[in-house]
Amino acid sequence: MQHQDFIALLKDNGIGVFTTEYAARLLGKSRRYAAIFVGSSRDIENVEKGKYCIKGTDVDVVATHIVYPSYLSLISSLRFYNLTTQLPKEKYVITTRVHRTLKFRGYTIKFIKTSKKLLFGFENVNGTVVAIKSSAFIDHIYLKKRIGYTEEFDSAVAAGKMDMTILKKYAIMSGNHNLINRLGHFLESRSINADDLMEYRSRNYANIGNGDEKDARWRVIYEDST
Repeated sequence: MQHQDFIALLKDNGIGVFTTEYAARLLGKSRRYAAIFVGSSRDIENVEKGKYCIKGTDVDVVATHIVYPSYLSLISSLRFYNLTTQLPKEKYVITTRVHRTLKFRGYTIKFIKTSKKLLFGFENVNGTVVAIKSSAFIDHIYLKKRIGYTEEFDSAVAAGKMDMTILKKYAIMSGNHNLINRLGHFLESRSINADDLMEYRSRNYANIGNGDEKDARWRVIYEDST
């Protein structure tokens, strides 16, 4: 099989990132032969040991197909949706597996391990597996234990790009009551009704930042930014 025929088969099967084992099966050859074959192609890039991609494959697609299951989230997904003007050189990937940080085409791909029960709220957009907008915000509160991307959140709400029903649903699905406290406080600080989250609050106070102001309704200790 010629290289161009091999690449055509990959494209026909919608494969952007593949392993030596997959190449061997496609070629009907040994892994050793497959490794030499793909390594000699000018149209194939090495992603990491035993993993390759077709040259020109979008970095976001590559990042979300290195480990399965996984999806792009946090600031990386906001950049994907053009909800931020930041141009981060990191790609944050949520997964249920431990994987080392990779350098690829000038980007740093960081893998953040989470539990299987928290792996939800993502979709495949033209080959990139990415958190939907509401899920990215929930991921940040859950993983960072604080509120972030406030300007991006406000812009998304103003543009009708943030579904409050889904946002609250994912917060409840997380099973993290401290997250509920933080989210309820944050939503009401923006005059967004959060009464339907009240029953899921933690009995304990949750911290946002290093402040000493208290929101007794949401059991949150926060920093007054006024």
